[in-house]
Amino acid sequence: MNVNRELRKLAAAQYGNVGRRQAHSLGVTSKELLHRIRRGDFEELSPEVLRLAGTTDSDGGRLAAGVLDAPPGAVLSHRSAAAWWGVPGFSVDHPAQVTVPRQGIRTRTRLAAVHFHKSFPLDQIMVVQRIPTSSPALTMFQLAAQEHPARVERAVDSGFAMGLFDGRVLNDLLDRVAARGRNGIRVMRAVLQDRGPDYVPPESGNESRFEWILKANGVPLPRRQVSLGGEFQIGRVDYLYEAEHGVVEILSRRYHSSRLDSQADRARFRRLEEAGFNVLTIWDHEIWERPDDVASKVWKFLSELRRPAHDRFPSFSRDIPTV
Repeated sequence: MNVNRELRKLAAAQYGNVGRRQAHSLGVTSKELLHRIRRGDFEELSPEVLRLAGTTDSDGGRLAAGVLDAPPGAVLSHRSAAAWWGVPGFSVDHPAQVTVPRQGIRTRTRLAAVHFHKSFPLDQIMVVQRIPTSSPALTMFQLAAQEHPARVERAVDSGFAMGLFDGRVLNDLLDRVAARGRNGIRVMRAVLQDRGPDYVPPESGNESRFEWILKANGVPLPRRQVSLGGEFQIGRVDYLYEAEHGVVEILSRRYHSSRLDSQADRARFRRLEEAGFNVLTIWDHEIWERPDDVASKVWKFLSELRRPAHDRFPSFSRDIPTV
């Protein structure tokens, strides 16, 4: 076996990094490694990690080095895993955060902050761009153990929007890990309270803002992005209060303010009324500039829908707002 070639091949697969344990497994002694370092073939990043000379610094290189610097079996976790999955709001920090799936004492190496967890679900380990990493779903639970709940909620919704997991995956994992006493369970229960197995994430900042307004004011959350079909072929609506047959549509100036857009909206709302639905329309500028008014409008809408049919206002969609 050509040891030099094997070392370089191994380094190339790990963003230029080689662990001392890996080198020893190839038959390279400590003395031979020291000779290669002095010769300039490798540089020593830590007592456990060597980097091939000339390797360009990169996020992948820093994270791979962190995993190699930790005890055997380590995987990227917590903020480092979130950054590697590309979740907005998280960047590759130093040292890398990793978890070892066994019992141990939390420690810090030169290149990694090491967590030990004896009940780590091994089926939640994935290899992402050549680095062993916690699954996106498990990463959310790890974040819940150390981040502010609001930041965890944003990360969860970002993961939904990115297609990293769905409501069923998160809720199934919650059932599995809750029995093991994992930190952050209370936070994740709260985050998933309104995100069941069939949860659909917000498709825009307007929707996220609208839902935040409802939650902040104690207004019941409707179902999001519901397709209404049948003989009327209505299509998808933004929000549906199913029991009350109430639809809430979020309109933006960009896509709903022209004459043709207004005509199309009126025709669609007329189809909804013919199918037995009432429609409340809310403009994007109301969501951002007058959140209290939005909450009041939705409360009034629900109150009217819950009154006897003969005592309601004629319709909420007759008077489409204008900008």
